[in-house]
Amino acid sequence: MKNAAHDSVRLADFRSKLRVCRCFGFSFKYIRYEDKKISVFTPSGAFLSKSDYQWQTFDVEQIDGSLLAISTGYQGGRIILRDRLSAKTKNIMKVDIPNDGIAVSDGWLYFCARKNGLMRVNIKDGLMCKVVTEPMSGCAYIAVFNNNLYFTNKSKNTVTCSDLEGHVKWIFKDESILSFPLGISLDQNGNIYVVGNKCSNVVVISPDGKHSKVILSSADGLDRPQVLHYNRENNRVLVANESGHAFIFNVTFK
Repeated sequence: MKNAAHDSVRLADFRSKLRVCRCFGFSFKYIRYEDKKISVFTPSGAFLSKSDYQWQTFDVEQIDGSLLAISTGYQGGRIILRDRLSAKTKNIMKVDIPNDGIAVSDGWLYFCARKNGLMRVNIKDGLMCKVVTEPMSGCAYIAVFNNNLYFTNKSKNTVTCSDLEGHVKWIFKDESILSFPLGISLDQNGNIYVVGNKCSNVVVISPDGKHSKVILSSADGLDRPQVLHYNRENNRVLVANESGHAFIFNVTFK
């Protein structure tokens, strides 16, 4: 893999545990799991708004231009569909099982369901089926890119790539550089970015799963990072520490 150059901007200090950070248009959304809140900030760190929820909020994914899907973790048993512009709840999908990391593809919501494996639910009719039967770890995150699923397992220290039906293509494991993998995201070239919580780093994995490189570490301010999001429009990586510190990194491969 080519070397990565980067610089950073410290974005915010939330002083509470973060589960997800996402870039939507010109704003960033941060989920504060135990507080049952989603906070919205500008790229410069200015506060825009805050929404309170009845359930804990674990992950958020954009379905279309205005609709968001919000997972509720191990207790909620629901996925909330919320209008991004009006901040009103459009629907609450009762899945009755844990739902941690989520991703969207072709009208389906894919979600990590802990001991229930990896599931998907149809956004329109609520039809639900199992994609991966093998149990997943708690706090597993998932991403979709080019008809592939990518998901983390903190218990096994693995990143898995499968097709949309759950057929495994490759499994990456290198405990010398990646321990307790959590948040995951992909760039426009299919490179996979994963946070290593215990190593306090960000690892990039090649699209075929055969090569990897540490591009961010504790020297860049990372301290048990929980989540990240790669913005394909400007090649920026948004990384949030478990403690609540969030950073933006400009990443380019040379």
